[in-house]
Amino acid sequence: MPTTRKPRPPKLHRFDPVSNRPVLRAADIVTAALKLAGATDIDALIADLRNPESVAATKLKTIQFTEAQLDLIDRYAGHMRLLRNKPTVAINECPTCGLVWAATAKQSKCTLTRDCDGIPAKSGTAKRIAL
Repeated sequence: MPTTRKPRPPKLHRFDPVSNRPVLRAADIVTAALKLAGATDIDALIADLRNPESVAATKLKTIQFTEAQLDLIDRYAGHMRLLRNKPTVAINECPTCGLVWAATAKQSKCTLTRDCDGIPAKSGTAKRIAL
C-alpha cells in the first residue's frame, strides 16, 4: 500500500538589511522584495500583492516581515516610491547634511549641498535569511 506524503510546509525567510541608516535599511528591504517579486517599482508590487494568486504574492508568501521593518517602510514610504528595479535606481543619503535622493550610482561626495564634505551611502539589497 503506497504511503502518501504530507506536503512540506514552505521554508520561511526574512530580509536582513545591509545598510545601517534607517532610510537605507527600508530601501534595502523594498529593493529585495522588488527583485524577488520581479516588480519594477513599489506601486507595481502593491498592485500585484492585491491579487493573492499573482506570482509576486506567491514569491513573497514565504517572507516574514517584522513589525520594525514594516514601520520603517511606512515611515519612509515617499522615499520608497523613488526605487526602481530594471533599471536599478537606489537611494543615496549624505550622513553629514542628511539629504536623501535617488540615483543609479553611488556618488563619491555630496554635491547637492554647498560646502558639504560628506560621503553619501547608497542603499543595497537586503539578504534573504532562512528562519
